[in-house]
Amino acid sequence: MLREGEYRALSVLSASPCYLTDQRNFSNDLRATSRMQSVATLDFTNSQPALTQRHRCDDLIECDPVSGEVLRQRQGSTSNMKFLLSATEPAVLIRMDCKYTDPTAPLAHGIGEIEYKGTIEINPVPRTIDIDLMICMFPAFESYAAIDDGAGAILFRHAPPAGIMTLGLPQGASRRIRSRLDDRNGDGIFESSNAASV
Repeated sequence: MLREGEYRALSVLSASPCYLTDQRNFSNDLRATSRMQSVATLDFTNSQPALTQRHRCDDLIECDPVSGEVLRQRQGSTSNMKFLLSATEPAVLIRMDCKYTDPTAPLAHGIGEIEYKGTIEINPVPRTIDIDLMICMFPAFESYAAIDDGAGAILFRHAPPAGIMTLGLPQGASRRIRSRLDDRNGDGIFESSNAASV
C-alpha cells in the first residue's frame, strides 16, 4: 500500500519501483480495469457465424514506493492479442492467442509479460461453450460467457497461488484451465456444468 502521493492508500505490487494493482476483486463488468482484456462475440443470425473481437490493455502505473510519485504511466499494446475463427461446423472453434509484453517492467514482477491462449468451442445446438486454455501463474485471471448480452456466467476465476510472489514466477502460460457452461433449459442463461484446472 502506498503511504504518500496521489494514489495514497492504494495497493501495489511491492517492489522498487512499485506498480499499482487494478484495485478490485473478480468482476464480470466489462468496464472493470485489468492488465489485459479480450472479448469475442459470435453472431449466429446468418448462415455462417460471424466473429468480432475487442482487446484492451489498461494503463500500467509505476510509482516510487516511498514518495508515491508517479514515475511512469503507459498503456500496453494489443498488437499480440487475437482470436481466430478456425472452424464453424459441427461446432464453432475459436483459437485465442493473447500476449502482453512491457519491456520496461521486470518479468519477475509478473507484469512484464502476461499471456493466455487456447481454444473456445461453442456448439449452438446443445448451447454449450467449452474452453481449454493456458494462463500464467500471475496475475489473477477470470473468464465469463453470456447469451444475447445477458449477465456473464463464470467460466473460471483463478487467483495466483499463495506465496507465488516470494517463490518466483515461472514465465509464460503454464497453468491449464478447462471449463464448460451450457444453457440446459433453453432460457438463454448459461449454467456451469463442470470446471477443472490443472
